[in-house]
Amino acid sequence: MKYILNIGVDRSASGELWPGGKVTRNDVIMCLRAARFNVLHVEHHLHADRECTHVAVVDSNVLDVFTPLHAVCHALDQDCIAVARYRDAQFVGELVGPRANEWGKFNPTLFDMPKAYEV
Repeated sequence: MKYILNIGVDRSASGELWPGGKVTRNDVIMCLRAARFNVLHVEHHLHADRECTHVAVVDSNVLDVFTPLHAVCHALDQDCIAVARYRDAQFVGELVGPRANEWGKFNPTLFDMPKAYEV
């Protein structure tokens, strides 16, 4: 199943693993592959009014993608990752990660879709 991920470039306020550094495209690819996701596409989205994001399209045959996404959050020092997919021709999204509940609910108006890749 294909998933679209929005991963912020800012690291968590704790700065536990990457003090002062930003999440790069290569960081995203490396961590997603380490979590056994098939990385199909990654692009960077700039925003003037909110955090910039890396938009990744991944494929996974794993039934429970939440466990590996938690590992990706930890590896990239993220509070959470916004995850969306099409299920039964309907767009479904949620926030996944160790501090997802602190960010509220998934907001589709803030979710970045890939510009250079058709899902």
